[in-house]
Amino acid sequence: MDTTGKIYIAISIVVLIGMITAFWFISKKCARGVLFAIGVGLWVAGQGISSVPVREMKLIGGLCTLSGFIGGLLGLFDLFRKKKADASAGPSVSVEPPQLPPQQSK
Repeated sequence: MDTTGKIYIAISIVVLIGMITAFWFISKKCARGVLFAIGVGLWVAGQGISSVPVREMKLIGGLCTLSGFIGGLLGLFDLFRKKKADASAGPSVSVEPPQLPPQQSK
C-alpha cells in the first residue's frame, strides 16, 4: 500500500469517529426519526457517489454508505429506546395548591 492509501485510511477513521459523534449530538438534540432519516439519506448518497470509477470518489461514497448504515442503525435504536422510555414514564399527576385561609374583615 502506498503512502496516499495510508493517509486515506487515516482520514476515513477520523471521519467515521466524527460522524458517530455527530450522530450522538443529533440523537440528543433532535426529534425522533431525524437520525434515521439522516442515516438513510447518507446511505443513498453514498450508493450514488460510489458508482464513479475514481479512487477518491469511491472513498467518499464508501464513507457516506458506512456512515449512513451506522446512522440508520443508531436511528432505529433511538426510535425504540425513546418510545420505551416515554411509555414507562407513566401518567402525569397534577397536584392542586392548598386553599388559602379566609380573609378577616377589619
